[in-house]
Amino acid sequence: MADAIVVGGGHNGLTTAFYLARAGVGVTVLEAQDAIGGACKTEELVPGYWFSTCANYLSWLRPRVARDMRLFERGLVVQGGSPSWILEGNRPFVWWDDQDALTEEIGRFSSHDANRWAEWSTLWKRAAQLLGPFLLSYPPTIPDLFAAAARTQDVALLETLLTNSLAELADRYFESPEMRNSIRAPADIGTLWDHGSALAEALAAALATYSETGTPMPQGFVRGGMGRLTELMQQAAEEAGAAIRTGSRVARIQVEQGRVVGVELTSGEQLAADVVISNAD
Repeated sequence: MADAIVVGGGHNGLTTAFYLARAGVGVTVLEAQDAIGGACKTEELVPGYWFSTCANYLSWLRPRVARDMRLFERGLVVQGGSPSWILEGNRPFVWWDDQDALTEEIGRFSSHDANRWAEWSTLWKRAAQLLGPFLLSYPPTIPDLFAAAARTQDVALLETLLTNSLAELADRYFESPEMRNSIRAPADIGTLWDHGSALAEALAAALATYSETGTPMPQGFVRGGMGRLTELMQQAAEEAGAAIRTGSRVARIQVEQGRVVGVELTSGEQLAADVVISNAD
């Protein structure tokens, strides 16, 4: 009998198993597929050619998780992304990583917007610092956020994030359609015009830039594909004491008298556990 069962061997399930095992909990990961990885997997779709078949770009991985699992010591290599292009009619807008080059690019379309870019960037840096301390805790309440904002004298910023859409903020800062059209809702969360989209952008900024360890987390493409990331996470979880089983599809979570007692696999095998954590989509 395991103390805990994790359903699904994706990056979240492997991270969960690692921390449980490190704390001395007997944990078993059950993955339905023949290989771990979930959304972070590298597969040979064409003979001789390997692809990241779902997630393809590493971002938002918590620096503390990378440190605790020793992912870089294990061989994780992240290579920076290249500039992106946005086509406006017949004029390409190049979104450079280098801030000076980006400001110059913005100036090709609007000197006003180029002058406002630094202020716009500072807004989201402050927003990231406001929400960042909450990333590895339970979600904050509105009073929690206001208390944190009061400590950093960012109450006005928080009120702005809570009462404006991302589109409204973009219109406030930028005049050119090129800059306004370059702003996107974060990670497919709603639209630019939705109430709450500014707060969602603040969360995205925190996930991308805030570091609990003081060391920024690199973002980019993982050498070997995203499956390399979960391969290293599997190493960390197993070294901590977690057991990982592939080809073990869970049919149902078993509950008796309102309490979980384990899982039943599609094979009919039953596994007992006091805790079941689902990493399934």
